Amino acid sequence: MRVVEYNQENDTLKEIDTCGKAKSDWKLISILDCKGYSTCYTEELGLITKVVLCCVPVDKDGKQLQNAYANYNPHTNRKTNDLYWVHSYSSYSIDTIFDSKFYKCKTQPRQSYHYTMLKPIQIDDAEEITDIRYSVEITYYIVDVSGNSTYVRKNPFIISNKKELQDITVWATKYEVKTYTMPVLMDLQKGQKYYYIGQGVCEVVKIYDYPNKQSNIICKVVFSDGTKKDIVIGDRAFVYIPLYHKNELLQFNESKNELKLQPITQRKQEHNLINVMWQPIEDASRYIVKLYRYVNTDNRRKVYFLKDYEVDRNEHFLSINDLIVDGHIVVVVAENRSGNIVAQSRGIDVAVSKGEPKWF
Repeated sequence: MRVVEYNQENDTLKEIDTCGKAKSDWKLISILDCKGYSTCYTEELGLITKVVLCCVPVDKDGKQLQNAYANYNPHTNRKTNDLYWVHSYSSYSIDTIFDSKFYKCKTQPRQSYHYTMLKPIQIDDAEEITDIRYSVEITYYIVDVSGNSTYVRKNPFIISNKKELQDITVWATKYEVKTYTMPVLMDLQKGQKYYYIGQGVCEVVKIYDYPNKQSNIICKVVFSDGTKKDIVIGDRAFVYIPLYHKNELLQFNESKNELKLQPITQRKQEHNLINVMWQPIEDASRYIVKLYRYVNTDNRRKVYFLKDYEVDRNEHFLSINDLIVDGHIVVVVAENRSGNIVAQSRGIDVAVSKGEPKWF
């Protein structure tokens, strides 16, 4: 842990360095298995919030099938013994289209009286179309520099079977990672890899002196194709690789017996005052109220540990004043006589009106 000493009102300001390997939160999956995951990532496209697959059966020359039938009822989305005219390939999901067989009618098919679509036919009146291929078009919804979602539609490509689609993989996580995080300046080191939105992964090859009156350049990076680029402070396209970045705020999701503790905060902004209250814990010999501040600015996003407030076991409240700025987070801990934690709350963002623990 990196610590910065800063004496003000006899408090010690410690910087919590939780930026590190977070790859355990991500899983390499097939592009067909994205459902159920919150966010995906590739080195080419970066953060992906949604993947849409469009798959159409085609003949061996890559042309879309005409007047084809399939053993699939688009009205019930089930397989059937009757063969239905394929009037819309969008009716087929990625799962059903590879399991369906496609046919041509041996004779001139009759149209329905009420509809322009063709009537279902029997298997005896059809012959199977062999050597089927599939035209696949993938649309990725990606996160841009501003944190907005835009889409990139790849050119259609031809595959012979479902396995070729399964072989296309992405990294995925069930955590909500909807925005990029800019690197903290003090973390920059030569040899580290970052992601540059729109260009891909890059490696730091030089660190410039900071601050520098003549220039706001902080480092030089090189991409896989050998291209080099100077990065200036505040460049919102220069970010951590999501695959390896651990959100500093996730530490405040840890808890133990929080329901018994039931902590809550009240805030009087005009008096710069925070009141913290909680329920007594039978085994507690003392309580500790931990106070943090989250600095949320470009290139300087960090969690700072401000102070531990020790409270007697017979008291179940604490008043903290002289907190001028916003961004404070409170954690309430109960310890027994052996110093073991018997109860701990998640973090409480004191700016939230209810003042209760929340998920970060």
